[in-house]
Amino acid sequence: MLRSFSCPDCLKGLRSQATMICRSVFLLLVLNLLYNGCGKPESDRKKHFSGYKVLRLFPSNSQQLEALHDLVENNDLELDFWMHTSTVNQSVDVMIPPKYNQEMEQFIADNYIPRTVFLDDVEKAIQDEGGSLVYDDLSREPKDFFAKYQRLKEIYDYMESLVSEHPNIASNISIGKSYEGRDLMVIKISGGTLKDKPIVWIDSGIHAREWISVTTAVYIATQNRLWRKTRSHTNSRRGCRGVDPNRNWSFKWNKGGASKRKCSDIYAGPKAFSELETKALSDFLLSKSNRVKLYLAVHSYAQMWLTPWGWTSQLPADYEDQYKLASIGVKALKSIHGTYFEIGPSTNLLYLASGGADDWAYGVAGVKYSYTVELRDTGKYGFFIPTKQIIPTGEETFVAVKAIAVALKSELYNN
Repeated sequence: MLRSFSCPDCLKGLRSQATMICRSVFLLLVLNLLYNGCGKPESDRKKHFSGYKVLRLFPSNSQQLEALHDLVENNDLELDFWMHTSTVNQSVDVMIPPKYNQEMEQFIADNYIPRTVFLDDVEKAIQDEGGSLVYDDLSREPKDFFAKYQRLKEIYDYMESLVSEHPNIASNISIGKSYEGRDLMVIKISGGTLKDKPIVWIDSGIHAREWISVTTAVYIATQNRLWRKTRSHTNSRRGCRGVDPNRNWSFKWNKGGASKRKCSDIYAGPKAFSELETKALSDFLLSKSNRVKLYLAVHSYAQMWLTPWGWTSQLPADYEDQYKLASIGVKALKSIHGTYFEIGPSTNLLYLASGGADDWAYGVAGVKYSYTVELRDTGKYGFFIPTKQIIPTGEETFVAVKAIAVALKSELYNN
């Protein structure tokens, strides 16, 4: 989470240092989000994906779309929906365990849903990616460090090195512990002394007078490359663990687009804020809520800049302003590498999802400009983004958030 600052407002002698650290911190965020496998391997057993395939489905009418929605929320086939949609003629990516291939193919045939094979062998994709997952090079040079995906320890060590090199403007803070006892670390970059004015906070973002960036909030085990829940015990009869942290926030919790099934990847948990990670983040944000003007939750993949709401298709009162500010960021992002992002409510562009962080930031914490940013790509690589895209992704997203922060600063100070 970041309390943002505008580098032109920094003390002159700190400007270049702050800009350099901001870029490094944002690349840390991007590195962590593009790869779902940072952290010491501690899951119950190694998960292999031999025979798993990912199908891309194309619902062409409302009946097919409704059938897929029912399948998401009542998932008995251990399916993993990588990408879903709430509109027809947009693709749905779903990973299927080999033991349920026949049942899934029957479902597709019964509903006449067009499909193609996105990934024929998920295990092979993981193995192909594995050549870039080298953890023994602890180089602190950005060109080396960000050339590959790093483990959590290496990310935290890099944060420490930034603080050691720039102690006058940078510090690390723990805002709590994960279920498995890891510190939830943030790095704070302060640009110097300025007069009291509205301060912009950016969750998982960049460019601010003071930034506090949460580089990782949830443990993701390298034992399961595609794990994306918390690690808490759920007392499931099947031994399933964890809660979807982006279904666990208290605003409109479990009001649709989430599951009550403990083994589901979109399990909302037994109650709102049941997870240590989401509770720590929400408490931290509320402790600064009178100074928070911008909130970004950064995910992958889809290339979308999502506005509230996620729990309903109705538009919020501030939608016009939210869209206008997002457009500034998306335009700046595209200017770097030509990457195109769609803008709009999560429910309309992707799917219904209640209990999300962005809805909570807007609906409870009162942050008018609350977004979810889905990074690269649109489905060519899915969750297996090549390492060569780490730095370009960071570059374009940094520029986008910088443009938004500058525009928001102008709005705040001129009103």
